[in-house]
Amino acid sequence: MPNVSTIEVQPRRGIIYAVFQYFAIMGALLLPLSSALTAPGVDDTNPGVEQKLRLLRERHPKAKHITVRNTLNINRPAETITLPWKDLNIQPDDPHIRVIHCQTAMPIPHQDDQEGALLASLPFAPRQTHLLLVISDSTVPSADLTPVCQSMHIPERMDDFAWENDKMAARAYGPRVSEPPPHGENLHSSGIDIFNKSVTFPVVRQWLTAGDEGYHTNRGQGMDNYKVTNGRGCGGLGILQKGNWFYTDNWTTAKVITTGPIRTTFQLTYKYWLTQGRTHPLGTEIRRVSLDRGHHLARMQSTFSGTSDATFQIGPGLDISASRQHNGAIALSLADAWIANFEPKQGKKGSIATAIVLAPGQAAANISTDATDCLHLLIRPRTKQPSVTWYAGAAWSNAGHITDAAIWHTYVKNFAAALKAPLSIKIN
Repeated sequence: MPNVSTIEVQPRRGIIYAVFQYFAIMGALLLPLSSALTAPGVDDTNPGVEQKLRLLRERHPKAKHITVRNTLNINRPAETITLPWKDLNIQPDDPHIRVIHCQTAMPIPHQDDQEGALLASLPFAPRQTHLLLVISDSTVPSADLTPVCQSMHIPERMDDFAWENDKMAARAYGPRVSEPPPHGENLHSSGIDIFNKSVTFPVVRQWLTAGDEGYHTNRGQGMDNYKVTNGRGCGGLGILQKGNWFYTDNWTTAKVITTGPIRTTFQLTYKYWLTQGRTHPLGTEIRRVSLDRGHHLARMQSTFSGTSDATFQIGPGLDISASRQHNGAIALSLADAWIANFEPKQGKKGSIATAIVLAPGQAAANISTDATDCLHLLIRPRTKQPSVTWYAGAAWSNAGHITDAAIWHTYVKNFAAALKAPLSIKIN
């Protein structure tokens, strides 16, 4: 097992990064109003902002006012705001929905999550409060609603299924790549591969359908230089039972649920196992994944169709092997259930940062390393049908934001803290 140690997080560098992220994301999210709402120099110090808001409120007396507060004394570079449609005086199919950020009188990106809620996204400084106004008004210019959060099946690249946002990208291996050459690569793995991105727009489909394997070289947008092989990669599940490790095989079916400017959600089904007979008492795994705007980590939730009479532990794994160049600077917290790894620099290819975090309510009982040198966060032993929720994702030093271990460890620590303290949202 590679050397694993807890590294003290350096808060000063983390705060510098978070403040930088805050202003960078605010600049990307908030677009100037035009027409009746446009005036030069509109910002939160301009008295014209209140005048514009007053005009909007007079025009929309029944509009809902939303107060959103960060209750923590930490920066939160990107937070998804969830507003149930039932609490808003507006219909999801209304083409003129605008979510106005009241401090700047600017529209911000929004999305129907197809599950009963309107989504928006903003960065938060420590204990900051944002005020929002949700209206339907065709005279107010729309925010940029480009679907930066995407997920897709790519049969041209041997059935890869990929997902990405403005910060990171990843893929899971499908049926065809498990076939023998020349049709496949004889790769059997439910490990998660990482793509490094240095741009904020979608690139993965273009990379994987070019047909030249050029995505292994950085051509100015990023590259794939992360190695998975038979490991768990960044967040693949492992099950420890009677001293033996069990893993599912490649996914067998895939379904995109939604894509958009705030979130993409999809579902993968893993029917077979990497065991003799390709079965396990836990049966079929159904994994639901969502990735939000501005986040480095995706949310993953897996349930299984079967049950096991024998006690087992289950949890995500993170590759820390030296043979695959993943033996980096590791920080972890069992109490807060996270592991962060800032990998060694690969020359001009930079460093890859990876992490896994268990969702609140699923505290890690222990960590354990499997035979492939993947470090797992395992929840307490159980015998019933399992369900596990976790977060997994990555960053790249060459993107210019996460440039050293201290910054990454701070980001992951704060991400885990934010999961335990959701935004305070009041709809008036």
